Amino acid sequence: MYSRSLQFKVELTAAKLFFIAEFFYASGAAFIKCSIAITLLRIADSRRSFTWTIWVIMAATGISAIVFIAGIANICHPITTLWGETSTGSCNLKLNSDVSFFFSAIEIVTDFSLAILPAVLLWNIQMKVRVKFSVAIILGLGALYVPPNSSFDL
Repeated sequence: MYSRSLQFKVELTAAKLFFIAEFFYASGAAFIKCSIAITLLRIADSRRSFTWTIWVIMAATGISAIVFIAGIANICHPITTLWGETSTGSCNLKLNSDVSFFFSAIEIVTDFSLAILPAVLLWNIQMKVRVKFSVAIILGLGALYVPPNSSFDL
């Protein structure tokens, strides 16, 4: 809605900054999820099936972030074509959507896995029900995060 009133130069700068932000988002999300998973590994210490599940979640998060970053880095050749500094290059928009859908799907699965796993891990732990419930809620708060929608019009 507001894009009609923006100058062309501002739109190009915004595209460049958005491109850069995608790298920080993907790498940041991977590090945050892995730190949460490492915390859960400490809780699941001796339960082998849970530790393997957590390691798989960390591997999927890391691999999806690497694939996403590599895919985004190769959308346009040369990359300056993406934000309009060069007009002689070419862009592969299908690669952009494929990599984004792959990354989003893995992010959704790992988000919900890391949100549900604390409650499952604490199910048979010997502690008061009230304390167990509050710890499970605190560890599972990540499921309540709703990322901002970039297509939302104000």
